[in-house]
Amino acid sequence: MSLQTIFVTNRNVNRGKDAKKHLFGNDLAKPAQLSFASATAWDKQIIRKRKLSNKITRTYKSVKKTYQLALLNEAQRTHYLQDIIANPGNDRPWLVFLHGNNQTLSKNLMKSRQIQDEYQVNIVIFSWPSKSYEPQTMPALVLTALLAANPSTVALAKWTGKKAFQKKVKQYRVARKVAEKTAPQFSQALAIIRDELLLPLRQQHNPHTCLLVHSLGHHVLRTVVETDHAIDPEYEFNTCLLHQADEEDQNHQTWAAKMSMVRTNSTYVTRNKFDSVLLLSGIVNNDFDLRQALTRLGNRSNRDSQQGSPLNYIEFSGLDDVGIGHGIAWDDGRSPEVDALCRPVLTGADI
Repeated sequence: MSLQTIFVTNRNVNRGKDAKKHLFGNDLAKPAQLSFASATAWDKQIIRKRKLSNKITRTYKSVKKTYQLALLNEAQRTHYLQDIIANPGNDRPWLVFLHGNNQTLSKNLMKSRQIQDEYQVNIVIFSWPSKSYEPQTMPALVLTALLAANPSTVALAKWTGKKAFQKKVKQYRVARKVAEKTAPQFSQALAIIRDELLLPLRQQHNPHTCLLVHSLGHHVLRTVVETDHAIDPEYEFNTCLLHQADEEDQNHQTWAAKMSMVRTNSTYVTRNKFDSVLLLSGIVNNDFDLRQALTRLGNRSNRDSQQGSPLNYIEFSGLDDVGIGHGIAWDDGRSPEVDALCRPVLTGADI
């Protein structure tokens, strides 16, 4: 049978012409609310034409692996989930995926599809508007590069580059605030998915289930754990992968070991000390102190911080094809060694 996908979001629902392009937008829904949608795998054909001269036009074709979404009201959601549960092929593993920073709806759908295809799992996508502020830094970076190439405009290049960097930092800080506002909706979504999908599935098929959290998604998760939005422990995932976490490493066990929805000894923390995204995050989150670049949970690689920890740690640093990577578990070119570390956690497979 085909893989199953459920889309849950606290993004705004687009109306009118905008809805024809994307069902959901890149802002928080106002008032705050959850939306559910069915998601059907879609290999979208992209055709671009480039005019080379008055007589020659070149056509470029590509395929964008994404999903087609269809909004579900509460009654439709219940029926949709019941159909999934009743399908005898649903002993496949299930992932609940909470993404990180800088994700438009389109980018989030493509990344989710990539994970699903790579690991052949059913997936619940929780999508939050982590790019609600769009700084449009690319034109400034192009201008900076052009100015830097001319010795007479190097000073101006430094100024434009600084402005572009400041805009990017603002986007990140806005996303952290949105993550905190997202916590109640993520908690609510987990409760619905638990009651209407995971518990019934466990009774009928008992598939492996994994909570996959990436990068700044950990700020959503930590906010849930440390506030009144904590999940009632009526259900435990078989495993949890805290993948390249963009949270402070110091005292991480005080929240990561308190997650009621997964056993502590089934929680895995990945680390890559060369992760370029987390190196920058460490600097930005510590008043631009370069000495603090290696302070994020996903890049600390300090065994002292693991002493006495009930969590499990996966060290990516220095493995083949990892380099400065951030989306390591689903990179197209990931090594068999990385795959062997991640696949058992994500799918329950024996390797």
